[in-house]
Amino acid sequence: MEDYQLEGNGEIISYTRIHAPQEGYEEETPYFVGIIELDEGPRVTGQITETNSDEIEIGDKVRVTFRNIGEDGEKGIIHYGYKFELV
Repeated sequence: MEDYQLEGNGEIISYTRIHAPQEGYEEETPYFVGIIELDEGPRVTGQITETNSDEIEIGDKVRVTFRNIGEDGEKGIIHYGYKFELV
């Protein structure tokens, strides 16, 4: 197995709007999760940020961004990871 650098740009090929979140994410609903086909070919799943249903469409271009994805309330640890934003 080799490491491979991805640029983080891609296109939405499918998405859904989440109304019933997992525990700890109730404050963030509704939110969108999509399947993104990256320009290099791989498909990944990720949250699509800062959008609403009037703005998002299949085929929209997106880019990866690193954001807060959660917090461990007991330990106060903030977890960061990738999400996608429209371009």
